[in-house]
Amino acid sequence: MRSLKPAALILIVLLAAHSFVCAESWNFAVVGDTRSNSVTPGVNTDAVNAIATDIVNNRNCAFLLIPGDLTYGGDFDNQFQVFKDTASAAGLKVGEAGGSGLPYYVVRGNHESGAGDLASWQGAFGDLPQNGPAGEEGLTYSFTYENALVIGVDEYIGTWHTVNDQTWIDGQLAGNTRHVFAFGHDPAYRAGHSDCLADDKANRDAFLTSLYNANGKIYFCGHDHMTALARVYEKSPASGGSQDFYQALIGGGGAPLTDFNGTYNSGSHSGDYAVTGLYHDSDTTHSIPYHYAYAVITVNDDLIWMKIYGTESLTTISWQLLYSLVVSGTLQGDSSTITGDFANDSGITFTQTNDGSYAGVMSGAGGLAKEGEGTLTLSGTNTYTGATTVNAGALSVTGSCAGSDVTVNAGGILKGTGTVKSITNNGMVQPGNSVVP
Repeated sequence: MRSLKPAALILIVLLAAHSFVCAESWNFAVVGDTRSNSVTPGVNTDAVNAIATDIVNNRNCAFLLIPGDLTYGGDFDNQFQVFKDTASAAGLKVGEAGGSGLPYYVVRGNHESGAGDLASWQGAFGDLPQNGPAGEEGLTYSFTYENALVIGVDEYIGTWHTVNDQTWIDGQLAGNTRHVFAFGHDPAYRAGHSDCLADDKANRDAFLTSLYNANGKIYFCGHDHMTALARVYEKSPASGGSQDFYQALIGGGGAPLTDFNGTYNSGSHSGDYAVTGLYHDSDTTHSIPYHYAYAVITVNDDLIWMKIYGTESLTTISWQLLYSLVVSGTLQGDSSTITGDFANDSGITFTQTNDGSYAGVMSGAGGLAKEGEGTLTLSGTNTYTGATTVNAGALSVTGSCAGSDVTVNAGGILKGTGTVKSITNNGMVQPGNSVVP
């Protein structure tokens, strides 16, 4: 066995294809804040139609979650009907309603939570699950699908920006062996708006801790009109707190898009637990454009993979993959199915039957495995810190994997002009020019 220190490698590039994640995988989508900025019609119908149509036609989803602010408010009977009609025309239906259509599940936001609004909500969305705590039927609820438990939380039934009945949530989670996903309107950690679940940290922490303890990974929210993904902590990082829970703020569904510079817990929330921003949208100061956007989550036995799709315009619609996050499990595919920038906090396996190139940037604590007889070329400046293992074929690094220790097993080849952290060579190293220890 031979170990080389930080190395400059040399390489080549070609292109190819292979498989997707395994057959047991299924998807669901999330989008929030679909309101317009006026009482009439109260809904950004262009955004709802564009987003719902793309989800229904192109993303093979089992259901859609909408974490609040469907409408502007002030004329709810009409606005809720506008939303339902627009959603229905695009192929959606409310929760457990009969008939055809992709089911969508909603919780209230602040724009649906004024005095007298509750009756309109319950009348419009009576086909949501009614298994919530007393007084919150159809507002807070849960449902299961395949290997997942989903909990929708109304954060406006009592004191605003709080979880009203933690005992009920604890009961839903007791003995759970499924993946857990929760959604509510308010961010758990402040991003834009000052009002959020962090206004009552004890209440918020009890809620999040119950999700952590039940193997929950993601809390979906809206309220801020943008997309922002963050890794959050049960405790401060210095105390060794959990680093595998995520806040997914998916609020680019149609409301007026707002700037965000990526700073969490500002102002009165500056003493909150640490949050690491992974991706944020709508930051014109740093030339990050606004996008109307939604998330698609792929679930497998152990895989949770989130993808963000967005379009800058509702007039000329052009959906793009904006970002991906591997939360848990191993994402398996090749350079035709694994594309774009990634936060990889678990594992990615590229199985290249033919030659292919990945030009995105991988970050995160996860690792990468190379399988298949083809060559995979990594040309981006990757920052992931997990191990890289070459089990078969060739891995060509023309960019950088400077944070990753590379092991080349028998039958594997490492080559290129790029940079890796170190090399343990049990196979073959073929530098394009030379390998510099």
